[in-house]
Amino acid sequence: MAYDPTDGVMALELLEDALALTSEPTLTPDQVDRALALAASVDDDGITVIYPADGLNRAAAWGWGIKAGLTADRYDLGGGAGKTLDESQWHAHCKAMQRDYASGAISVVGATTRRRGIGSIRTITRPEESGVPS
Repeated sequence: MAYDPTDGVMALELLEDALALTSEPTLTPDQVDRALALAASVDDDGITVIYPADGLNRAAAWGWGIKAGLTADRYDLGGGAGKTLDESQWHAHCKAMQRDYASGAISVVGATTRRRGIGSIRTITRPEESGVPS
């Protein structure tokens, strides 16, 4: 199913999925509503509210930033003999998700909006090297 930017219900559901709404740290319903409001825009006629993919990605980045703030006070505990509880990884994960949504490396609607890195480079062979007569 293709994403319809005029479908506010679908936009909210996609944003909730992108924010891992049921995973800790959780956002409040008001925070999710604010994120959706940040994603909203109007169409070219200035009448219909739309939720473009780049707006949803900015909203997801904002939400992951909030989650990062909620985990900023988490720290690692060591119990000796190699036993640790690495809670700081939550903060690092939230910051990485924020960065990836902000850069377009991942997208709320599933398709990335920007490519990271140089991607693959096509190689060209000379006809004599490919075994095809010229």
